[in-house]
Amino acid sequence: MEFLDAPDVALEQYRRELVLREPSLRHYEEFGEFMRRHFRLTPADVAARRRVYFRSDGGRLYEIAFLGGTGGAFPSGLEIFLLMPELEATPEQDDIDADIWFFLRRVVEGVGGEWTLERFNRMVGLYGLPFTPP
Repeated sequence: MEFLDAPDVALEQYRRELVLREPSLRHYEEFGEFMRRHFRLTPADVAARRRVYFRSDGGRLYEIAFLGGTGGAFPSGLEIFLLMPELEATPEQDDIDADIWFFLRRVVEGVGGEWTLERFNRMVGLYGLPFTPP
């Protein structure tokens, strides 16, 4: 997985498909702290709806939009969109799920503390996802 500050495609030729919405990163402040630190986010970035991107190992491009909120720490949440060429078929849901889980794995690695990869991998197993974490 590769994080990008800017997409390497012409976005006007792509459609956005919402694949994850987490409206409250405030449940565990460590996740908001990780987002601020990793993506160097400021309140102005969130207010301006700054986006960041990642490309999965399978080549799919995703956009992360940070949500603002009133009061409390920022970002208050996030949305992840799969970016697809206008006429291209949407990938299989299992492929999208695998990409999102690998993104979440990266976040868990960055957060650390009680958020361990062992616990994350057990959670993946509980959901019976059709892939094995590395």
